[in-house]
Amino acid sequence: MLEAVVDEDRGLGFITTLDSYGELTPSLNVVDTVAGKLVRTITLGKQPSPIALDATSGRVYAVHSYQDAPDTVTVLDERSGAIIRTAPLESLLTVQVAVASGAGRIFVVGRGNGILDVLDAVSGQRLRSVPVPVVDEPPTPPTAVLAVDERAGHVFVAGGGDAAGRGLVSILDARSGAPLRTIRVGTYARAVAVDPRTGHVFVLDDHAAMLSTLDTSSGAVLRTVGVPRGTGQPGQFGQLVADATAGHVYVDGGGTNRVAMIDAATGALVRTVALPGHDDQERVFYVNAIDKRTGRVFVLSEGAPTRAADASPPYYLDVLDAHSGVILRIITLGAASNFPSTPYALDARHGRALVQNSDKTLRLVDISCV
Repeated sequence: MLEAVVDEDRGLGFITTLDSYGELTPSLNVVDTVAGKLVRTITLGKQPSPIALDATSGRVYAVHSYQDAPDTVTVLDERSGAIIRTAPLESLLTVQVAVASGAGRIFVVGRGNGILDVLDAVSGQRLRSVPVPVVDEPPTPPTAVLAVDERAGHVFVAGGGDAAGRGLVSILDARSGAPLRTIRVGTYARAVAVDPRTGHVFVLDDHAAMLSTLDTSSGAVLRTVGVPRGTGQPGQFGQLVADATAGHVYVDGGGTNRVAMIDAATGALVRTVALPGHDDQERVFYVNAIDKRTGRVFVLSEGAPTRAADASPPYYLDVLDAHSGVILRIITLGAASNFPSTPYALDARHGRALVQNSDKTLRLVDISCV
């Protein structure tokens, strides 16, 4: 799966690349997100996925996963692209990397063995490895397995469910990585998001199609509400994101054409946004990003398959107002024969999206709103 991270202040995007067969290559492209130009290509020893960026320390982290051995991480200097360190991890089959800039820590969690590695953000040195319950199935599309509350100094890990059918969320200290407690929420905790302003953490129960609001300090469940999901099997949800500025949490459509908007303070469902131009056979992929400066939410969605046997379905980037949920603009991204022509790098500050075409070239898409 393609991944990208963007430093909007510097206007740089770090993007994994594909070969002619649609497979990941052992390289990272560094792109000027304002001009849409390739700055450099960094060659690594193995395919990088997932990746993360810490603008505070000026580091980029690329994890390399193996089927039968613990993963490794490569730490790069953001400005020069120089490789600082490649080090072994304890985690296996990494699903996400999270950054706690205030604590100077990086967290890497693997679904293969349920190990969370704690790294120093500057050097990349592994400081600690902690066993945690974690989502035990591949998150496709991307799932927020980790969430960091910088204000409270906590890290939350969505741990799927136990043998008794209870959802698990682990809370750790963001500085030391020490486990603090494990909370049982719903039936299957697939994703988490944090709103530090309200002191709330939101847990998505993928199997029950429910969203729970918890207190970040005590772990107490404050409210649980239903969110939209299609008629398919569990595992369709992609992501939920919190916008502290607008005071809302957005949950993807779970295989439908709808996005749920939740009040971050109360945990109540404010509204369900149906994306125009789509029908119930067309589905939301995931809530891709929030631009706190302009109050915009970007949602990646897929249209219904065309009748042509050799054609791919169209893809859209829907731009919503983060405060009201009103749809401001729908950008048609087109389709690709081999791989979806989807935006996998957003620079909301400069109003740009980097999109990969079917021939693996990059194009710059204007995502600014009138």
